Amino acid sequence: MKLKQVVACCLALVVMFVLSSASATVLVKMEVEQLTKAAGEIVQGVVEEVRCEKDPNNGRLYTYNTILVKQNIKGQAEERVVIRQLGGSYNGVEMWISGTPRFTVGEEVVVFLKKDKNVYFLRGMGQGAFSIKMVEGAKMAFQKTGNVALYNKDDKSGQSTVQKAEAKSYEFTRLLQDIQRYMSLQKAEK
Repeated sequence: MKLKQVVACCLALVVMFVLSSASATVLVKMEVEQLTKAAGEIVQGVVEEVRCEKDPNNGRLYTYNTILVKQNIKGQAEERVVIRQLGGSYNGVEMWISGTPRFTVGEEVVVFLKKDKNVYFLRGMGQGAFSIKMVEGAKMAFQKTGNVALYNKDDKSGQSTVQKAEAKSYEFTRLLQDIQRYMSLQKAEK
C-alpha cells in the first residue's frame, strides 16, 4: 500500500473517531437517489401513533411509529405502516440513538422504508425521513438527520470524508419529482 493511501486511511479513521465521539453515530451518506434505490417502499403519510415498548427478551427499548399512508410513492405499502426504531422513552427510562428521528403524532412525513417480515425500518436512519411543513406559503420537506456524522467516499477520486450531517430541505414537489426521476432511472437500469 502506498504511503499516501496509508496516511489518508489513518486520517479518515482519526476524523471518524473525533466526529463519532461528538455525534455518537457515523452513517454512510445517502442522497435521495441512493435512498430511492434502497427503499422497497416510499410513502407520504401522517404520524398516527408513537409508542415505546420494552422487549421482554433483551430489555431493549423500541419505538413503534404508525404512519397513516396518504400516498404510495414507491411500492405498495398497506394503509398503515409501523416503523420500528431502536430506542425511546418507557416508564421514565430514556434511550435514544443519534441519527434516529423522533416523530410526533399529527406530523406529515415522507419516509423511505425497508420491510422485514411485518415491520418497517427506515433506510439511512434519519436520512430516510422527511418532515413536511408549510413555510411562508410553500410546502417544504425537511430531512430528519439529527446529530450524526456522514461517511462519504468519492467514486472518482477515491477520497473518503466524514462530516457532520447537515439536514437538507427541499420544496415538496421537487422532492417528489426527484424520487420519480430516480425510480425511472432504476427501472431503466434493470
